Amino acid sequence: MKPQITATVHNLFYRKITRYGFCLVLGYLLSGCATQPGPVATEGATTSRALILAVWDFDNNSMAGGDVDYLSKALSEMLITDLSQVSDMRLVERVNLRAALEEQHLSTSQLASDETRLKLGRIAGANLLAFGSYMAMAGQVRIDVRVVDAETSLVKFSEATSGSPQDAAKQMQTIAVHLASKLDASVISGKENATDMMLWKRYEEGISLMDKHLYEPAITIFKEILQANPSFAAAEKQIKLALELQTRQ
Repeated sequence: MKPQITATVHNLFYRKITRYGFCLVLGYLLSGCATQPGPVATEGATTSRALILAVWDFDNNSMAGGDVDYLSKALSEMLITDLSQVSDMRLVERVNLRAALEEQHLSTSQLASDETRLKLGRIAGANLLAFGSYMAMAGQVRIDVRVVDAETSLVKFSEATSGSPQDAAKQMQTIAVHLASKLDASVISGKENATDMMLWKRYEEGISLMDKHLYEPAITIFKEILQANPSFAAAEKQIKLALELQTRQ
């Protein structure tokens, strides 16, 4: 066979082999695409997760001299009271957070760490943690709230508002409505919280007694609040809780 004929045969053979190999590879890829399962939708799994929220006392970032220390507990209790109207959200009671704190033999000063509060929140059964802070200046108070996923530490909600300290309860109700909407929870009924800040200051005194397990004097304070305002739902709830805790002592 002549050299040029041999080369031509070799070229034709090489082209056929190349085309055959390409067809095999293409067929393998197509068959693989046909048999591989598609991505599984997970949206339903995330939206159906139960909302269990714990609310920590707010941090007071005000300059020295402001008589707003009571807002630390009062603001968190306002938020809890407003969110208690959300039917598909469970709230971790303050006493359960305190119990987790005591079980871990931690002091209140150690709560300055967000990581510690996240850990205690998880122990108490929460999957969402609400952190807040406020700063009073020139007759105004700025309130910041953020909600964090207890497992991932991702921020799920964040909002800031400013206004008169006398309007703090209304500001917290607005934040609660926005928070419920952000988490795709049911709409808050719209029942307004107590707005008398002097009563909230007195309420904070009762809560502080509850933290010390001094339930009898705390009940006295909450009853005084209800006499002044029978619609003060937070005080009514604390009386029931204090009576229950008394039976366990």
